[in-house]
Amino acid sequence: MPMHVLVVEDSPTQAAALRALLEGAGYEVGVAATGEDGLGQIEARRFDVIISDVVMPGPMDGYALCRHIKAGPHRDTPVVLLTSLSDPLDIIHGLECGADNFLTKPYEPAHLLERLTTLLGTRATRGRAKVRVGVDIFFMGREFTITSEREQILDLLISTFEDAVRHNVELRQREAELETARHELARHAGSLQARLQQVLASTPAVIYTITIRGSSLIPNWVSENVTAATGFSEEEALHPTWWSDQLHPEDRPRVMGELRTLFTKGSLVTEYRFRRRDGSYRWFRDAARLVRDVAGDPSQIVGAWVDVTDERRLQEQVRLAQKMDAVGTLAGGVAHDLNNILGVIRATAELVLLDLEPASALREDFEAITGAVDRAGALTQQLLAFGRKQVLEPRPVDFNDLLSGTVKMIERIIGDDIRLVRRLTSDPLVVQADPGQLEQVLMNLCVNARDAMPEGGEVAVLTERVSIDEEFCVTHPWARPGEYARLTVSDTGTGMDFATQARIFEPFFTTKELGRGTGLGLAVVYGIVKQHGGLIHVYSEPGKGTAFRVYFPLHDLAPEPITAANAPEVKGGTETILLAEDDGVLRVTVKKLLERLGYQVIAVANGEEAVEALAERGDAIRLAVVDVVMPKLGGLQVFEQVHARYPGLSFIFATGYSPGTSHTEPIQTLPAEVLPKPYSLQDLARVVRRALEAGPREG
Repeated sequence: MPMHVLVVEDSPTQAAALRALLEGAGYEVGVAATGEDGLGQIEARRFDVIISDVVMPGPMDGYALCRHIKAGPHRDTPVVLLTSLSDPLDIIHGLECGADNFLTKPYEPAHLLERLTTLLGTRATRGRAKVRVGVDIFFMGREFTITSEREQILDLLISTFEDAVRHNVELRQREAELETARHELARHAGSLQARLQQVLASTPAVIYTITIRGSSLIPNWVSENVTAATGFSEEEALHPTWWSDQLHPEDRPRVMGELRTLFTKGSLVTEYRFRRRDGSYRWFRDAARLVRDVAGDPSQIVGAWVDVTDERRLQEQVRLAQKMDAVGTLAGGVAHDLNNILGVIRATAELVLLDLEPASALREDFEAITGAVDRAGALTQQLLAFGRKQVLEPRPVDFNDLLSGTVKMIERIIGDDIRLVRRLTSDPLVVQADPGQLEQVLMNLCVNARDAMPEGGEVAVLTERVSIDEEFCVTHPWARPGEYARLTVSDTGTGMDFATQARIFEPFFTTKELGRGTGLGLAVVYGIVKQHGGLIHVYSEPGKGTAFRVYFPLHDLAPEPITAANAPEVKGGTETILLAEDDGVLRVTVKKLLERLGYQVIAVANGEEAVEALAERGDAIRLAVVDVVMPKLGGLQVFEQVHARYPGLSFIFATGYSPGTSHTEPIQTLPAEVLPKPYSLQDLARVVRRALEAGPREG
């Protein structure tokens, strides 16, 4: 039978084009011009997939339509949103609404048909509901496939056991007149039981049967591996209230409601948290089927449990990575624009300060402005950090030496009621990292630990050298093989439950009351660790404290000494400098600052004008200060076009945000200086003077 597709699109031209494409591929297509019309058609008949535009007239746009579908009886129907993705918030809204996929306009017809095939191929078959053996997820240009071959074994096992129960029920009813057949079937059942035992030995699934007597459900058999899965014995598991007693209180109402549908649908697949004997909760997937006797009345429930805790954690990691990418892109764009604005404010304030007398009453006011810009700049760096978009200055550093200096500062921050314990390994731990970012990691983790102990307690900082092998990665999906310097920050505080742990690295998520945090601390830690190629994991239980373990790759390099930088003297010069900056106000103020330092400045608004200026006066220009992100030609493209042509020209890249930039990518490897925005007069003077005195770099 052909698949039925509903297209919700307010543009008649695009709707007609979509319809022609889908019908040509063998689909039956319905069309709705508004979200309200689309919802009405969905309620009137079944569709296999919904394709909806995001922006539509009327009160119901694509997001609202998706929310209605995912909250109703058609929640399992895949929804594909068509969007231009002009703003990263489109992605965030789509995730919140439960959309299954996104396509960017304009799209390739073949790509749309491929996505539909993938989505429809992952849906469970109807009737005898098969457990999925594969789920394809396609989002933001990345494809993830989650598979579980063992569920094919479970499906065969349940079907086989169902047949055995049916044979036994029929055998008892016809025993008096079919004595010979009964013995034969009994022998067959024995053989079947032996086969079942062999299958049970090869799977971690827990199989069970429940007898139905009137309104009572009586457990009558459970496989012996229930002990390995839950810690309880077979006898304990057969107690009438054992299963319901171990259900997580938050999941119990939902699961009990789903259980009632088993008698109308005949099958049920659900997931819930289940308490083991040691008190810990694990996630289980429960696949159950209803068995009826020859009269058609319910007689047995046959089912299987599978521990899916690790699978859910892997899915959560994928979801978190998608959310971090989306919000990181948004944050990076905001930070770039904000840094330009902050640069204008700071440069203007410093121009005024240069003209003020030392005793002027206005000096304190303008110094307060530059201080506020510094604080705002630190916030933009946090935005860039959790989005992994900040520019790093990596170098080989001794992990222990770096942390030793930072711990002394932390002792003054966490307070007298908290004891700080420091245990640093004597093994050499050399990592390739930005020292300031590593200090930020330790600082944020220790402050987070302090806030988790309002009545006081103990924070322990531990370093050690660890080796992660393939075997460890099998049981810890978040890990990667290699040699690492491991930092552990643990506390004796309140701890966290599973639901909180699943969200702690999300930007702006916080459990603190209003006014006691931005929710960026751990998101910043996550971004810094990932940008350094590291790993991070948390271990916590309510009332038992928390331990964060952070892994940074080790390097076989000689560490550079860690020294405190002194504020350099502001020095200028008389050389000619080319300034390329697309922000008009910032371009004017930076030009004035450079001129106050004595330089001759040629200011242009984009990369094309920079190339033209060099063609006219290239021999006189000693240094080019170029913004990385500009219209027409960016700073990197300007460098590529003119570097070989003007061997005597030095370069400085000014950047508030460079998409995808890290210590392994373009601007860090080029023979040029990097000047992060917003920068002070001292920063500008220092980097400009250093670039001019060093001359052009090789590369």
